[in-house]
Amino acid sequence: MVQNSLFPPQRMCAQLDDSLIGQFLSYWVMYNKPCPLTITPSKKSPSLIGVCFTVRNDDYETMEFMQTACAKTGARLWNLTEEKEKKQ
Repeated sequence: MVQNSLFPPQRMCAQLDDSLIGQFLSYWVMYNKPCPLTITPSKKSPSLIGVCFTVRNDDYETMEFMQTACAKTGARLWNLTEEKEKKQ
């Protein structure tokens, strides 16, 4: 697979209330587990969690999963790659 250097993989994080993790994961399963997930509790707010994953520009299944899961759960989506670049 050739990597498009204009759009490198992006590390994304969906921030949502911990009571919605089951619903979020049900979309992940519905989309046949398109990407590995990392689930991390918030250090600042005990009721929030972050679900992080990497999206490649040619990975339409992960993009569709991300769009649906975030829209249906009301998750706030963060681009960690952009945030890291801003800090440098």
